[in-house]
Amino acid sequence: MKKLFVFFALISSCSIFSQGDLEVKGIVLDRFRKPIKFASVSVPKLYLGTTTTEEGKFSIILSESDFTDQDVIQISSFGNETLKMTVKEYIALKEKVIVIGGDVISPKQDKTVANNNSKPKIKPVIKKKPAKEYLRLANKYLKRNTINTPHQLKMLYRRFSVEDKKARFLVEHIINVLDKGPLNGNYKGVQVLTGRQSEDHRLVKKTMMGHPVNQTAKTDPQRIGIINDNYAWKIVGSSSYDGEDIVIIEGINKKNRLVRFYIGVDTYGIYKIEKSSLNAVYIYSKDEDGKLHLSYHNRTRPGRVTLTDEQKKLLNTDKDFIKESYKHEVFVLGVKRLVDKDYDASVYVFHRKDIGDIETEYNPKFWQKLNLPPSTAFYLESIEEIEKISGKPIEKQFNK
Repeated sequence: MKKLFVFFALISSCSIFSQGDLEVKGIVLDRFRKPIKFASVSVPKLYLGTTTTEEGKFSIILSESDFTDQDVIQISSFGNETLKMTVKEYIALKEKVIVIGGDVISPKQDKTVANNNSKPKIKPVIKKKPAKEYLRLANKYLKRNTINTPHQLKMLYRRFSVEDKKARFLVEHIINVLDKGPLNGNYKGVQVLTGRQSEDHRLVKKTMMGHPVNQTAKTDPQRIGIINDNYAWKIVGSSSYDGEDIVIIEGINKKNRLVRFYIGVDTYGIYKIEKSSLNAVYIYSKDEDGKLHLSYHNRTRPGRVTLTDEQKKLLNTDKDFIKESYKHEVFVLGVKRLVDKDYDASVYVFHRKDIGDIETEYNPKFWQKLNLPPSTAFYLESIEEIEKISGKPIEKQFNK
């Protein structure tokens, strides 16, 4: 069953960003005008992509030297048709609303989706195979469905340090990550291009050796093993993605930890994974060749630290411990296939310092021109906490 996909192109959806570059932005909503979060938005031919925020917002900047009017913008999400249109068609939208599978509604018309009053059909749960068989097939075809040759992931990496339930320090990096795919284990090195930091209001200042992007790979179930006999598996639902039916498989272990896979019933590709441990989500998107790669990820690692007498006074507490955590968010901004003669593996290194101690040069102009995705609720919640502690907006804190 195909569901309607409503795409709003804002009046400011296309603008000249810098020296002729084109900023493409918009909001993705479902048929009931509710935002679609974590939808994949990409220009596959240019290996550019992002995901929508919890409010359905997205933004991509197309370089004047790279794109043409005929390059295709693609928007995919679970349970909806994939929207494809050329850059030229997108520019022509202005304030139009497009309903995939329905009529195009012009601004002069009543912007009510056709058949909006009809109740949506509930897709039956797919039970063609046992749950564990889908996992076995996903593992079997992992090489076919993912990029397993050298490639570079350009990422926006964010880490918030949280103490006593409040975010107190933010580090943001733009990095290139050398990857050889899930069948080849962890990432092969990191190149930090630039970074910026908020004011540091941590009291305990716990650190973690190594760039935390490495943990993104080390905690990804695709890389550490899809099938786990310690979990009881069952099919809990179904959806669709990019024209393919999706089966949703859930596993729970004896410690009541949950993991959930979203697997294509035709290709057995893995489109999404959720884990209760680390409260993590992994979203995967297709490149121009139909190969899946990480698109968006967030996780929260909880813990606790012992307080010194001085720290107890600062916190006005008599507790011996406080809760602390790291909150991580990753956007993959682009994917580039590599061949031996095109890249120098020595620029990708394994840092031994905490991300907050890795030296970077803050360049405000670079960040102003950067194609940053819209802020997620995950990000804004922590930014608000830092700003309240500092008394300054985040923009005035960076590397001061």
